[in-house]
Amino acid sequence: MLLLLVSQLFIAHPSIAYGVLLIATTSMGLAFGFTVPTINTYASQFFPPLADRAVLALNTLLGLGTALAPVIVSVFVGLGIWWGLPTGVAALTLGCLVFTVPLNLAYAVVLILLTLMAGRKRGKTWSALKDEDFARGDWRWFPHRNLCR
Repeated sequence: MLLLLVSQLFIAHPSIAYGVLLIATTSMGLAFGFTVPTINTYASQFFPPLADRAVLALNTLLGLGTALAPVIVSVFVGLGIWWGLPTGVAALTLGCLVFTVPLNLAYAVVLILLTLMAGRKRGKTWSALKDEDFARGDWRWFPHRNLCR
């Protein structure tokens, strides 16, 4: 996004501006390609009982963002403030980073392991636990249920 902003400095030199825009587009494509598998993993690990739904919801939002991107770009360009889009995305990214700092992936992994251990003690498989207990929100059997509050 920073490269998109920097390209504004080279408007008088179209060949340089075009090169900067190509590098910016390539960088965004690479970042998106590396980000999607990672956030799919996070979605499934932060919500282990509902991993399928979490990944589906995440991919739905990604698709919605991809479909609405041309409309959003048109609005910014139509208003004459195209630079507002990369600035807004940078601000939203910073906000997401601040929001996710307290989240602990290690905590999610511990919950998964404890859940699996508790299910084995009861003689049930993970899918049976997921279907029966998690769907109802039944955490009574959970060995460390105070962690979940």
